[in-house]
Parts: sequence; C-alpha cells; structure tokens
Amino acid sequence: EFIEKQIRIMNTGTGPITINVETFGLEDIVKIDSATFIIKPGQTKIVSLNFSSFIREQKIEQQPGIYVGKLKVFVAKDRLQKLNEFVEIETFSFKLDSNNAHTLMSTFDVIVDGTDDLVTKYLMNDVCVKLNKAFVYASVFQFQGYLSVFNYRNGPHLRHVYPQCPPSSLVQNCSAAGVLGVLPGILGVLQANEVIKILTGIGSVLSGKFLVFDSLRLKFDFFDIEYLNVIPAFSMKCMSVGPEEVEMALVAEISVQEFKKMIDKKEKFQLIDVREQFEYDIVNLGGKLLPLSEIEKDPQILKENISSNIPVIVHCRSGGRSGHVCQILQEKFQYNNVFNLAGGVLAYAEHIDPTLPRY
Repeated sequence: EFIEKQIRIMNTGTGPITINVETFGLEDIVKIDSATFIIKPGQTKIVSLNFSSFIREQKIEQQPGIYVGKLKVFVAKDRLQKLNEFVEIETFSFKLDSNNAHTLMSTFDVIVDGTDDLVTKYLMNDVCVKLNKAFVYASVFQFQGYLSVFNYRNGPHLRHVYPQCPPSSLVQNCSAAGVLGVLPGILGVLQANEVIKILTGIGSVLSGKFLVFDSLRLKFDFFDIEYLNVIPAFSMKCMSVGPEEVEMALVAEISVQEFKKMIDKKEKFQLIDVREQFEYDIVNLGGKLLPLSEIEKDPQILKENISSNIPVIVHCRSGGRSGHVCQILQEKFQYNNVFNLAGGVLAYAEHIDPTLPRY
C-alpha cells in the first residue's frame, strides 16, 4: 500500500547527506549552507542558503578551477542538477542564526545537522526542543565521528549529553586539529540512513543512544543516554548569545568601518592576522601572520612580535580565533592596547572591499 506523505527536512551545511538523501528518491528537498532540505512527493526542489562560504580549490570533470571562488551553494546546485536533471533549486545567502532560526525551522519536520559550528549546533538543538522537531546530529574530530538523533518523539537532546556549549578557547579549530577526509562522508551516509528511517517509520531510530565511530579501528560503540524526563533550563534569549559572543564581550572590538577610517587617516597601528598560512594565501589585509596553531604551541611569540606602544588590531576569518588571541594578550601578557576586528576578513570583504575573495 502506498501512503502519500508530505515531509520537509532542513539541513545546515553542504555536506554529503545532500546527495545521499537525494539518491534515495524522496524527490523534494530544500537546502541551506548554514542550510535547508525539503522532501515531499512530487518534483524535486532544493533551496540552498549559504553565508559567505566559497570553494577554495577544486578539480571537477577535467575542468580545473571550474568552481574556484564560487559559493558552495551554487556548486552544490550545479552538482545536484547533474545527478538529477529534474531538481529545481533556489538559493539564499544569509546565515542561520537566532533571529531567523525559529521561523525557518518551524516549517520543517526533521532537522539535520551539517555544520561544524558549535554555537549553531546548540541553536538548532534548542529550537528543535521548542518546536518538537527531530534533530539528526553528527560531528567529526580527527579520526572519530559522533552521531545521534536528538529530541525524537520527546527523547533526549544535545544538552542531555553536553549541557553547555564550550567556549571557543577550549575548542580546537579544524586547521589545528585536523579531520580524516573520509569521515564527513561516512557520517553523512549514517545521517541519511536515520532520516530515511524517520520518514518511513522502518527500523530503529538512533534515539536515546550516542554513536562513537572510530575510523582507525573501524569500530562502532553505542552509549545509552541517561537523562531525567525534564528539559534543562534554557530560553530563546539564551540562544541569541552564544559562548563566543559572551567571550568576546570581555575583549575590546573595532568595527571594519572604524578600521578603514584608521587606514584612511594613516594612523599608526599594528595589524595581526592569526589565521593559517593557506588562509592568508587566499586573502589577506596585509597584516603580520601569526597563526593561532603556532601561538598555542608557544604563546611567547605574541610577546616577541606584538607592540605594546601602539594600537594592535587582531583579526581572523570571522572574529572567533582573533578574540581568543586578544584574551591571551590581555590575561597572560597584560596588554591593554589590543582590539579584535569584529567579523574579521569576511566583514571587511562584505562592508569595505567586496572585490576581496571570501572562503
């Protein structure tokens, strides 16, 4: 017996689950890169949303560089249309945040986690609890992957496993920690499998359990999530301020507009870039490169390279890593002349010089 069912799925990120869900034949998908998937019987439709995320290096179908510098959502659109010529795709270019999450997510039945941003993961989880939506969670770190379906039929959610989102200063970025290249694909396949089970009602959904996948030993470990049937206290107000924003409140900031005025007035200052070398090679503002990965190994390089007599402006891609470095300068070396460039290179490219490449 065929039962027609209208289902909508939202996914943050342009990860492997997109292709895995589409090839299952559920036919109508919506996509966001901060990102959405809609699925229902009928003509396929994919809506993609991305916030300043670009392809840096790619070779596809013997056409080197065809996607370099393009937004990931447009690349995803092109690739998916080649897989399925009947796919209708619409794209958006704003980030999923506390201002739009409730409205966006309220129209979907299943929410899929494809982001590597912890604040966004917690935001999605909390909105899912508020809206009573299933949240297909996944995460990767070095050689391990983690998977669970949170808030499925009022089951345990992310805060039952990790009650609070850790501050960015305690979390290694991908450049420093690294991730085995095949892991996102493996987790994407497993997420797609959970989505299919949720939609079809077959099998046993990974709710109330937490999967840890060890790629080096090819081992799957399952842990029961023990919790009281009480939702930990949190509110929409809490969700509007992530730990990175709380952390940044302790650090003096300068906007890209104020920074540009300093440049135009030829004021004296020192500009420090704490991104990695490959990021600096993509785009830079001419600052001195002191990668965070090197700073974490030897914080003394800050004291050896940074002035205490003129304003010091520290920046990264979007402001998180540079805020952490500002904290180190303030707390460890007692600098009182450091400023975090709010929004980093992305904000400068968006508001000051749109010709700069974004990634």
